Amino acid sequence: MKNPGDSALDRSRYWWLAWTWENLLFACDRCNTNHKGNQFPLRAGTKPLSELSIDLDREQALLIDPARIDPRDHIRFVFSETRSRFIPRPVNGSPLGRETLKTLALDEPDDVRDDHVRRLTQHELPPLRDILASNDSPVIQAYWQRLCRKLFEPATLFHAVTWDVLDSAVPATQRATWGLSLPQLGRAEPPAKTPLFDPQDDPPELADLAAPLQMQVRALGDRASPAEVQAVMRALLGQKDWTDEELARLLQRAPDTVQSYRKQLASPPGPLPTC
Repeated sequence: MKNPGDSALDRSRYWWLAWTWENLLFACDRCNTNHKGNQFPLRAGTKPLSELSIDLDREQALLIDPARIDPRDHIRFVFSETRSRFIPRPVNGSPLGRETLKTLALDEPDDVRDDHVRRLTQHELPPLRDILASNDSPVIQAYWQRLCRKLFEPATLFHAVTWDVLDSAVPATQRATWGLSLPQLGRAEPPAKTPLFDPQDDPPELADLAAPLQMQVRALGDRASPAEVQAVMRALLGQKDWTDEELARLLQRAPDTVQSYRKQLASPPGPLPTC
């Protein structure tokens, strides 16, 4: 699904999820700004979430969410003879891998990543091959451990392509011969499912609301118009008889503002104009 346009209220852009923690991920400028934009492809035949829905598991997105899905299950780097470089490819034709590569243009040349691979192949692999040729098992194992600590320390970049380069240079059968192993990347276990919102700073009254009404309260923000605030307040008052202090905490407005809105909502509507 691509959501074109810059309308003030585009219901297809999931505006109510914009500032949830689960919607915020670190991304490079190239991917986020130059390529992804507001694209959010879904599997054919599936529909986007209805407005204010938070049932994310019902949606069948085609972009990999690295907080929920291990990208390594869907994308690996392989050497291309025609391009003379390592390029990312979908694992076993993975639809998620294929669509993520396409949407983010990850298979286009990347000078920084390609320079990193070039340093690996020109500076790290030749000494490794010499060590392997020695057939000295303790020396090989010690060198391999030092090399992996160096290449996969947390501060280094491009762990995924580094892993695939080493896997290509020293295949699993050869690693088994010398008792070598490559480090586990990412999470060993899938992440536990967490609430959509962090409730740490929520007012206690919010827990009493149904999910759609919670979303309306959260979506207000401090720039909402009086009419928008009153609409949510009307919905709240339809649930129970709130005190001004409770409404002030829920709506994040001053108590006197809440009192003013309450009076306006209690006032009967004016007469209809006559023709």
